[in-house]
Amino acid sequence: MVVYRAYTTQLYCELLENWIIPHERSKQMSIAFSALPLSVAVCNKMSSWICEFGGWQYTFYILSMLSVFVAIIWMLFIYEKPDKDPYISNAEREYINSFETLEEKTPIVWFKIFTSSAVWAIVIAYWAFIFILVLLLTESPIFINVILGFDLKTTGLLTSMPGLLQLLVVQTSGICADFIIQRKYLTLVNTRKLFTFLTLGISSLCLICIGVFEEESSGASVVFLTVAFSSLGCYTSSVIPNMMEISKGHSGVIAGIMTSLAGPACFIGPMMLGAFTVDNNKFNQWSLMFNITAGIGLIGMLTFLLFGSAEEQKLSEDENLVKHEMKSYKAIEE
Repeated sequence: MVVYRAYTTQLYCELLENWIIPHERSKQMSIAFSALPLSVAVCNKMSSWICEFGGWQYTFYILSMLSVFVAIIWMLFIYEKPDKDPYISNAEREYINSFETLEEKTPIVWFKIFTSSAVWAIVIAYWAFIFILVLLLTESPIFINVILGFDLKTTGLLTSMPGLLQLLVVQTSGICADFIIQRKYLTLVNTRKLFTFLTLGISSLCLICIGVFEEESSGASVVFLTVAFSSLGCYTSSVIPNMMEISKGHSGVIAGIMTSLAGPACFIGPMMLGAFTVDNNKFNQWSLMFNITAGIGLIGMLTFLLFGSAEEQKLSEDENLVKHEMKSYKAIEE
C-alpha cells in the first residue's frame, strides 16, 4: 500500500507539472487536492446512513463501486500533457505551452536530493501532516462516539462537518496564497512558511486545547477537533506546491520519497492510541495521544520554518533544468 501511494503520488505530481502554470500553483493544487476533504464530508455521512439502514458491509460495496467509476472517468479524460488532450481549446493549449516545460527526463542525482535541507524540510513537515491527518480521520469518530458520548447518527454528522470546512479552507488558502505571491505581500518562501504554520501550528494548538478544556466540555472538544482538521486544508498551499519550486524536474521523485517515508505515519498513531487505551479507554489517554500528536505537528512546522526554501536546489547538473527554473520564477515575479 505504501509503495502504491508513493508511486501514484509521484506520477500525479509529474502530471500536474505539465498543466499548472507557475503563478497559479497554489490555486490549482487546491482544486486538485479537494478530493480529500470532499470524500471525508460525503463518505462519513454516507457510511453512517448505510450502516444504519443496510449494514456495515454495504459501505465497502458502494464505495468500491464509486471508486471504480472514478477510475474509469480518469482513464477516459485525463491526459499527460496539453498537447495530447483533444478536449481543450487551442488558445488554452498555447497559453500553457508558453511556459517552458522540460521535454526530457533530467538525470537524478540521488546524493544531492538526500542531502538537501529543503527536501528534508518538506519530508518532515509532510510526515507530521500525515500523522495528524490519519489520526483525526480514523480515530476522531471513535472519540466522539465512545468518549464524548454522541450517538452514531450524530457522530456521522459531526465527522462530516470538518470535511466540508476543510474543503472551504483548501479553496480559500489556494486563492489567498497566489494573491499574496502575485501582489508581493510576502516572498514565495515566506508564503509557503505562513501556510505551513496555518496547517500544522493551528491544528497542533487545537489538539492541546482539547486536554485543557477536559472531558466535561464535549462541545469544546468537538469545536477544537473541527478546527484542527479544517486547518489541515492549508497544506495545498504549503509543502505540496513547494516540491515543484525547489526542483521542478525532480518534484515527482521528491513526492515519491516524501510519501514513502510518510507511510509509517499512517499506522504509528493508531497503534500508539490502541496501546494507550487497551486497558483504560478514558479521556486522559486520548488527551495524552492528542498532546503527542501536537508535539509532532509543531516539530514538523518548526523544521519547515527553519529549513524550508523556495529556491531551485540544483539537484541536477542539467543546464536546461536551471534555465527552466529561472524562467518559472521570473513568471511568478511578473
